Amino acid sequence: MRSKYIEIADEYQKHAEMFVAITRRCHLWMEMGLGKTVVVLRAIYLWKELEHINRVLVVATDQGFKTTWPNEIEKWDFTEDFTYTVLTGTPKQRVRLLEEDTTIHLISYTTFIWLLKHYKNKWPYDVVICDEASHIKNQRSERFKYARKIIKHTKYWVNMTGTPATNGLMNLWAPTYLLDRGERLCTSHGRFQTKFCKPLYRITPHHFKWGPTPAGAVAIREAVDDISYSVLEKDHIELPPIIDKEIYVDLPDDVLEIYEQLHTEMVIKIGHTKIAALNGAQVSMKCRQLANGALYLDKKCTESAVIHDAKLDALERIVDDANGSPVLVAYQFRTDVTRIKERFPDAVLAKEVDGDLETQWSEGKIPMLLLSASGVSSLNLQFGGHTGVFFGATYDLDAWAQFRKRLSRRGQTSTVLIYALLTRGTIEPAIWECMLKKKPIQDMLLEEVKKYESRTLP
Repeated sequence: MRSKYIEIADEYQKHAEMFVAITRRCHLWMEMGLGKTVVVLRAIYLWKELEHINRVLVVATDQGFKTTWPNEIEKWDFTEDFTYTVLTGTPKQRVRLLEEDTTIHLISYTTFIWLLKHYKNKWPYDVVICDEASHIKNQRSERFKYARKIIKHTKYWVNMTGTPATNGLMNLWAPTYLLDRGERLCTSHGRFQTKFCKPLYRITPHHFKWGPTPAGAVAIREAVDDISYSVLEKDHIELPPIIDKEIYVDLPDDVLEIYEQLHTEMVIKIGHTKIAALNGAQVSMKCRQLANGALYLDKKCTESAVIHDAKLDALERIVDDANGSPVLVAYQFRTDVTRIKERFPDAVLAKEVDGDLETQWSEGKIPMLLLSASGVSSLNLQFGGHTGVFFGATYDLDAWAQFRKRLSRRGQTSTVLIYALLTRGTIEPAIWECMLKKKPIQDMLLEEVKKYESRTLP
């Protein structure tokens, strides 16, 4: 039995669908768990009924294009006539799937470049939906460079995300260019920097870190306002609170000595193996590995050495406090997975789950679920547990926000506990603080472009 959208949809969803349908090329910034997918499906339905679109392409994360979108298409009454194809498999298999005459084609960001190269200027889609649009924020990426070539062939384009500016307003240039070809934020990234930004500090002798000026930040937000729709969770849904807890882990004295040597001298010796970091970025990465408990010994990251178990001990205390409730863990390195699974034999890596991951989690069949900290979107895990743990620090605000919202979603009945395991005396507390400082910039953007139901649509 399919759900009747009109009977259960919230007013903010109905207003959002109309904004998307009328605007045609827009940013849809709705915080996680507010129903972005069904809003866009409704817009597609309206375009299909009133404007006779031919074919729709949805680009999503691996979990999104395989599970989230098919589930939503099969859930609602108004999508009963929709057909879809999941573009997966080898290149030859994908080519055969492209021949299927279906309403919607679903593809991952990983294979999106393949599709762009396959069609080139013979682009068959008049609608492109970019789910979790932070994947197209890098103007230097091959994905963006090919995507900009098909803008003129695409009448409708929607960028969906709940985290539009995780690294600041500079993230907005590339996604906005795909909507208006530079009308609002300049036709090149260089002109965008010159008009709205200034150098903040020097990275190398010839390169600077750029950021918006105060006036530029206001101008950027105003420039994208007419094509952006923002919905904040706090305005529409009351959920149990989220409690964030930073757990500071003390390293043994001998491990701290190893850490200090690596951090200051950029070289250490583990057994008979010499480990050297050639630059600041490599030092930072090696220090993060050591803080988590293991170090890779070779450039290909095939061999590693365990340095300490302090974080595993802290994780065990959290598991004990959870008292049988499932625990969600975000890991950074493959060595984290290996060591966590050795300590907790019931731990399961998300990508290795057979069958429906969300159902198994919700039924309590997965005591501990391990997710990569860089790929945690498009999962609904609010029914199985309420405890999440970052095994290490991350610079990525998007990863932090996405991870928290896997558990804190509509349907959650318990207070959500999010722990961050940070080793005292290392780089980790500074990384965590740096990540959290990005949040006010994004919050201000979402607030200032927020569209209320009383506001006149274009």
